[in-house]
Amino acid sequence: MFVMLMREMHAVAQLPDGTLARNGGLARLFPSPVRLTCEEQAALEAIVHRGKANARTVTRARILLKSADGWSTAAIAEALDVCQATVTNVRRRFAQGGLEAVLHEKVQQHRESRSLWVSDGPSDRCRL
Repeated sequence: MFVMLMREMHAVAQLPDGTLARNGGLARLFPSPVRLTCEEQAALEAIVHRGKANARTVTRARILLKSADGWSTAAIAEALDVCQATVTNVRRRFAQGGLEAVLHEKVQQHRESRSLWVSDGPSDRCRL
């Protein structure tokens, strides 16, 4: 038996297994739990407790540790003072690419590095 709901003008059907069918696609009621190996958990705890990583990396490590402990998205967002979208994005990146995808920044491919030039006159240029 399907239960039909209207959310944000989109038809949503809840299936018996707890998933939602939205406009022909599937969406989960709750995010899939994060499962960490012992090595991954030890690496994340080291990042958090060592304090040598940048704040963004430490926050992502905390998000994964709390997710593995079964915390909800809203509870993690409130505890770490981040948006729920941040928690969702970190979980998604972990599911897609593992620990490396979460902790290391992606290099932006289409950015050009630009030099900054300081000039006191037409022939007086120095590069910063």
